[in-house]
Amino acid sequence: MTNKLSNKVFYINMDSQPNRNKHIIKLLNDIGFTDINRVTPKYNKISYLSITETHKSIIEKIANFDTDSYYCIFEDDIELSKDIPRNEAKQFIIDRLNNISNNNGFIYLGVCLDDNQIKRCHYNNCNAWCAHAYMLNPKGAQWLLKTIKNWDGHIDRIFNSNFSAPVIGYRFTHDHTVRNWKGLFYQGRNEIWYEDGENEIFYKILPKWGDTFNKSEYMY
Repeated sequence: MTNKLSNKVFYINMDSQPNRNKHIIKLLNDIGFTDINRVTPKYNKISYLSITETHKSIIEKIANFDTDSYYCIFEDDIELSKDIPRNEAKQFIIDRLNNISNNNGFIYLGVCLDDNQIKRCHYNNCNAWCAHAYMLNPKGAQWLLKTIKNWDGHIDRIFNSNFSAPVIGYRFTHDHTVRNWKGLFYQGRNEIWYEDGENEIFYKILPKWGDTFNKSEYMY
């Protein structure tokens, strides 16, 4: 059976991040997606829980779709690898879908790796950080909801602690941004359109809520 890539994509964006929103809409249009859906984060005074709850809500939506197509989920700070033109990225994904053997219906489109992970990471099986770019079909969404028993944490840590998955674009590296990042998409923290993310924004106002979690544990 040929795996399909849906033209319906989801991206997470806060109202306070218009530059990111403008950037990602253009990026996804340039790639060739035609059904682009913006999702605003669910409110939670703890920023990382807000993002986690939003990811989960999108995954739950996809789990109920009656199709075998893959749907991309992006955070709004993504940028495409500098090694591939935007108008070729969609076909790049499609061409590689049927070559993945270790596949539960969830595939990374970009990963952050620490020094130990990068030694073990393989394009067909990679334990990694970051949830800025991935794709899944309804079967994969159902598998993810069954596999993850506890969503009370940072989405990056949840993914990292629960499974390994294939990576599309594994050969692309992003040393111009952060060492050890791989995949078709990376977080464009050095790009001109980049604005502070939800973690940074929420951390600036945490004192008024009296919240004292360790910022360094949740900033990726």
